Amino acid sequence: MYLFHFVQRCCFPLSILLGGCLILLGGTSLLAAEYTTVATITGQSPAWAREAGTLSVIPEMDAAETNAAVVQHTGSQDWTIRFPRRIAVQPGESYRLHCEVFVQGEGVVDTGVTLRGGTDGEEVKSWIYGGRSQRESSVWQTLDSEFLVPRGATSIEPRLTGSGPATIQFRNYTIARSSESLALDADERVLTLENEALQLEFSVKDAALTVHDRRTARIWRPRAAFTSGFGISAQKLSEQSLTFEMVESGSGLRIEGTIALDAARPEYLVSLRPEASLDTKLEGVVNYPYPLASEAGDRVILPMNEGISFPVEEEAPNAGWLHTYGGHGLCMAFFGVVKDEINSTHSSGYMAILETPDDAAVLTNRIHLESAKAAGSPQDLLCCAPQWVSQNGTFGYERKIRYIFLDAGGYVAICKR
Repeated sequence: MYLFHFVQRCCFPLSILLGGCLILLGGTSLLAAEYTTVATITGQSPAWAREAGTLSVIPEMDAAETNAAVVQHTGSQDWTIRFPRRIAVQPGESYRLHCEVFVQGEGVVDTGVTLRGGTDGEEVKSWIYGGRSQRESSVWQTLDSEFLVPRGATSIEPRLTGSGPATIQFRNYTIARSSESLALDADERVLTLENEALQLEFSVKDAALTVHDRRTARIWRPRAAFTSGFGISAQKLSEQSLTFEMVESGSGLRIEGTIALDAARPEYLVSLRPEASLDTKLEGVVNYPYPLASEAGDRVILPMNEGISFPVEEEAPNAGWLHTYGGHGLCMAFFGVVKDEINSTHSSGYMAILETPDDAAVLTNRIHLESAKAAGSPQDLLCCAPQWVSQNGTFGYERKIRYIFLDAGGYVAICKR
């Protein structure tokens, strides 16, 4: 039996492989430009709930004509209210979401947009992107966020989404487009770090990191569908270290980072900090490094309660969020993925230790495996990734996560580390 005490989320807030060299960004606004409202969600917008008969939406146009409504949801799963049509977008465009909510009950509510793209424009890159979340509070809360449209996206669909039982009042839910957009002149360089065991390939254009484990011949690729960084610059400091600058598109935060590969051991440390000269206000979250794609036959390892392990093919919750700083989350700040082998000497994989766990979480979600699609299988696979949350509304201090790669030992080797 697998126990999942996940705080339910609708999806990773990030989505697709990006690239681009950016105009300078910073402050609390992505671009110094005017915004024009392009959509409004009201109580008359189309609504849906996973559990039939659990959702009611009551429009309440008040004297100020704020397009207010009351949402009552009695189910334990998810629901959504969406703008009735898709909005065509271009990569590099900037959008701003604004919504005021009053939440009562156990559930959670999220603003955001659904990103679509692909060759036919129908592929969902992210169900919920660029928004904010809110739980029960005693007063009205304002959810403001800004995001950049990533590469590969062709349309967005604004949504108000939630899960769990709650009564939510909302008003003034608008999405506005900036009068300016970013120039995306991608830096196509790939910087390489290596030691005897590992070779790391850092893509400057999107800050994506590919790991080659020379001992097992396995290549751990960043999940393209979840990357969300616009690379600005990168520079090698030595054969085992580099520095980089990026903008996390889901939050608009400009980040400086360092990747340091150990000279002798199969591990590396990723350090992240906000650019010192800019406002570091963080209204959403930062999702970096990107998840490493699982393969069929892998197992996820999570230190929840006495520890759990389950196949990446398992029909687990579609999205899970486990914080690393208190009860009802992870008991220790790490996660791992290993090959599912009875003989542990053949069970290779990796683990990641969040060395700054106080304002962090681990996301577990499904990714689509292209090889499975080619074989005609609909099976998606689970993967894990870190998420950095704000400290008093800012990115705050330097965040660190260490990745260790194992050539044998499976979960036992993870526990011994």
